[in-house]
Order: sequence, then structure tokens, then C-alpha cells
Amino acid sequence: MAKLTGALMSMGARGQIGKALTVSRWRGIAYAKSYSVPSNPRTQKQQSTRTTFSTLSAVWKGAPEILRAPWNEFARNRSFLPRNAIIGQNIRAMRGEADMSDFVGSPSALGGAALLGVTATPGDGSITVEPEAPDPDTGWTIKRAVAVAIPNGNPSEPLKGPIRSGSADADPWEFEIDGLENDQEYVVSAWLEWERPDGKTAFGASVNANATPTA
Repeated sequence: MAKLTGALMSMGARGQIGKALTVSRWRGIAYAKSYSVPSNPRTQKQQSTRTTFSTLSAVWKGAPEILRAPWNEFARNRSFLPRNAIIGQNIRAMRGEADMSDFVGSPSALGGAALLGVTATPGDGSITVEPEAPDPDTGWTIKRAVAVAIPNGNPSEPLKGPIRSGSADADPWEFEIDGLENDQEYVVSAWLEWERPDGKTAFGASVNANATPTA
């Protein structure tokens, strides 16, 4: 790249000049570089990442507020958007995987503790979710246990249906997610919403289980 200190061809230039030069500006400094054809990598790994990105974009677009809330808090006052955070973390989690079992429903935001485990019991068009909550630290309170059910499938293929959610705001932390399709496997991603000693809402990291509703 060449930095320009005087007029190029006696005029202010910008953009492509034939097939020889590309002229532009960066932070107020004009520069010129040799023209090159932009690459468009199409290796199997790169193509898989692109299609997974598209699937995760659809997840965020159809995400209920329960799913958006921890990512909104995770990205607050940081240099990335909630959408970028959920896509980035899940591309890393599911790269090379055949399905979405490792889906990250919630990052740990503001220090919330994770569930000890979760059981997902299938029913007719529904899944009963039984989270196992830890004992709260002094000053911390569990506000509610929440979960989303995402149709399982290859992450590099289109999402197979809508995302459903459910929650419970009292112990025992058991609830039902309904409106599900029978004979379709779902990834149930569950986590806790906490109230911190300072009154702020924190979110625990998600814990997953798979279940397939049947009639």
C-alpha cells in the first residue's frame, strides 16, 4: 500500500482505476494499492460456517425475550451487539458438530451461577423441564428458572421450526414448554435468572438436555 502525499494523476481520485490501482482513504489518509480480485473462499469448513451463521441469525430473529435477555445483558456496555455475541459463541460451540446439542442459550452474565443440571421429559406436544438449582450465595435470590426448546438438527441447515420457551418463578423450579411438534427432537437449554445483592439481574450459564415429544 502506498501513502499519497500529492495529487494522483493531478486529480482527487477514489475507487478503482482500470485494473491497475484501487484508491481510497483510511483515517483521513489517502492511499493506493494494486488492484486485486476479492476472494470468496468456498472450502467445506468456510461454507459450513456461513450456513451455520445463517441458521443462528434465524435463531436470534425468532428468539423470545427469555432468550434475548441474557445476551442483552452480556453485551451491555461492550463493543459488540447481543446478536453478534450469541452467533459468535454458538459458531464456536457447534463448529464441526452434527447437531445443535451444544447450543449456548445463555452466557454467564453479571456473575449468575449455573444450574446443577436439568431433566427434560417429553410429553404429547410438550416437554416438562425440571431444573436442579444450587443453593444461593448470601444476598443472592433466584428470580426464576427459564428454558427454551429449539428444534434440533444440523446447524448448517435451516432451523426446523419456531423456538418455544417457559419459566417458573418459585421452587420447585418445574414447568412445561408446550406448542411443540411431536417426533421432532428438541434441545432444551435452561438457566437461572438471579437477583444480585445490589438488585441487578444476573444470568447463569445454560445447561442442556434433549427430548422428543410424542403422542
